[in-house]
Amino acid sequence: MIAVTVKDAVPPPPPPPPPPPRPQAPPPRPPAQAPATQRITVPTSPPPEKKDDIIGYAVGGEFEIVRKLGEGGYGAVYEAVDRTLRRRVAVKLMLPSRASNREYVDKFYREARTAGQLSHPNIVAIHDVRNDETLKTHYLAMEYVEGTTVHDILQARGPMPVDEAVDIISQCCRGLAQAHLKNIIHRDIKPGNIMVTPGKGVKIADFGLAKVFDAEEQAKSMVIGTPFFMPPEQFEGKAKDGRTDIYALGVTFYYMLTMKRPFTGSTPAQILVGIMTKDPVPITEIRPELPEALWKIVRKMIHRDLDQRYQNCGEILDDLAKLGSADEGGDKAFCPECGVPNEVDATKCKGCGTSMRERCPVCGAEEDAGVKFCGDCGSNIPLEKEVKALAQEGKALLAAGDFKTAIERLKAAQEKSPVNAEVISLLRESESRRDGLGDERSAVSALLAAGDFDRAEQRLKSALQSYPGEPHLVALQGDLDRARQASRKGQGKFTVQALLNARRFAEAREAAERLMMSEGRNPELVDLLQKAEQALAGVGTAQEKARSMDASGDATGAMAAWREVVSLSPD
Repeated sequence: MIAVTVKDAVPPPPPPPPPPPRPQAPPPRPPAQAPATQRITVPTSPPPEKKDDIIGYAVGGEFEIVRKLGEGGYGAVYEAVDRTLRRRVAVKLMLPSRASNREYVDKFYREARTAGQLSHPNIVAIHDVRNDETLKTHYLAMEYVEGTTVHDILQARGPMPVDEAVDIISQCCRGLAQAHLKNIIHRDIKPGNIMVTPGKGVKIADFGLAKVFDAEEQAKSMVIGTPFFMPPEQFEGKAKDGRTDIYALGVTFYYMLTMKRPFTGSTPAQILVGIMTKDPVPITEIRPELPEALWKIVRKMIHRDLDQRYQNCGEILDDLAKLGSADEGGDKAFCPECGVPNEVDATKCKGCGTSMRERCPVCGAEEDAGVKFCGDCGSNIPLEKEVKALAQEGKALLAAGDFKTAIERLKAAQEKSPVNAEVISLLRESESRRDGLGDERSAVSALLAAGDFDRAEQRLKSALQSYPGEPHLVALQGDLDRARQASRKGQGKFTVQALLNARRFAEAREAAERLMMSEGRNPELVDLLQKAEQALAGVGTAQEKARSMDASGDATGAMAAWREVVSLSPD
């Protein structure tokens, strides 16, 4: 009997009932040393009341949850904002059932740290892996990728055109080649773990559960993966090396081109029997327009025999690069709509029936597919198509509020076509919107740090009308709501801390004293009061020094001393 752990193959269990209310957790200790760049201090997120209701909670004190992205057998995935670097990240929270298994947790940390060694444009980067004591579970913070999985693309559109599928697989090969050089294998390559960005970039996800190949540990290896995409050796828990990922990528390639799996079965055992005893149906029988040379590549990727399979991703890239020239029948013209190769004199595509003519992006004149320069205006058609695609992507990112990425795309377009009026206009608008957003964020943060909640709310409301749903503003809204809640509950120590951060020491002292009258002299308030008094004493000493220098006629020294006073307390 074959035992297989099927990852993400079944729906996740229903969430546990809400835990009983916890006693209020003590606030975090202040940092030992202030950072060189001033960071706005806001109330620390309160612990969520339920495990499935953590919007606004800062996981690990750093990653503030914005929205839920999905859920699987591993746990839930959320979009979050890194409070320190102010960037979007994706956070995976481990299921409580897994978090209670010490062996699994140790393995999770070991393998996540291993995957954290990878740095490649085709691999989702891992930023952090830690434990959240409040949630009593572990989390993985990763690069946030704006895009769609290959699985979702296929479900929406059906089988892919050849050129699109080849491009995606080629990018996957480049990412996997980097991992395999470090003896790291993914073990769960499938359409759902391949992301495609709006700019057609490819990112392999879920490398956080990758494994370093160790021949001595093969006998102890767990069977991890999705059965339809697993080679024979993986069913035995013996994922040998990078060839295991090559097989899974080959099955993914097959599925992208046909929307069918090469081997099927209702159980893992039946799938394994099919792999070992049957030959897959050639993709050319399912889609006759596909080139035979492409099937040879796919077939070699999914060979059951390790020695007959491609030995590394570089070999696949070489064969994919030769695909066009190796295709039978000489030179080919690729359809601009579906990417299928046609005879150079074809008037209609044999794959989708569309015209084998395409329009110049600049003047609109028609040319044969594949012609480089427009006969009417002389424009470089492939280059201008790239510029148009970048401009469209930049426009979409601008509309979505991702100004930084929009500017990157539009600058890339401007480098290719410096006088393109649409690109110049979009770039100016993106930069203006970015600068305006920065001003609004700074203003709201300053008001919040000063404890001026009413004005902060008014400014934030206005900003959200101009930038609806912007993640940083949404995070600030959460900060404001928590600050108000803390104030209503009598936790005015957050206001005292904000006044200290704003160097309004006299007000901080008065606020601390008022709180002591209502809440008593608890250690936290005593500590805040002492900080305020020490700061005021420092300001007083600096003022006396400045006055003394004024009286002695030392103008230069007095000027420096007064500058020190202002730096300690601008008021």
